[in-house]
Amino acid sequence: KAARLARAEATATLKRIAADGALTDAWCRSLVREGADVGAVFADVEAAAKMLDSPWTKDKFHCVGFLALAAPHAAAASIVEAVRRRGSASSSVSNIAKEVDATLKRRGLPEPRGWRMLMPQQDVSNDTEEWTALHKAVCDCDVARVREIIEAGNVYVDQWSSTG
Repeated sequence: KAARLARAEATATLKRIAADGALTDAWCRSLVREGADVGAVFADVEAAAKMLDSPWTKDKFHCVGFLALAAPHAAAASIVEAVRRRGSASSSVSNIAKEVDATLKRRGLPEPRGWRMLMPQQDVSNDTEEWTALHKAVCDCDVARVREIIEAGNVYVDQWSSTG
């Protein structure tokens, strides 16, 4: 009974600091060690929205990343909802989503509904040889070759990315 009470208290504290935006990596790890139910925190719409929307610091990025990997399916569902509401994902959320995607696959967990829409580039290899060929075609101003490489689907080119 005492353990259940401690777990409930740790979960409530984690929800509160997530909703307040006062996340620190050390505090999050401590509460998880005390038994906080991370999935419940991501399931709390208000706390999850605050975690994924408020301004990002390095400490918050590490904390949310740690929490997301502790409960990847719940985190993925929250990320899908946050992106649906917001219309886009910040670079921090995108980076966390990539780690969550790898964790879901590694653990054999199901993807939440809408997850593939966020992670289309994960199905593409983006190997160095293809990127080198694309770079050469761009440098040579060979528009037909650039189109051919991109349409072949061996590289993912994000139209909004400044790096490719």
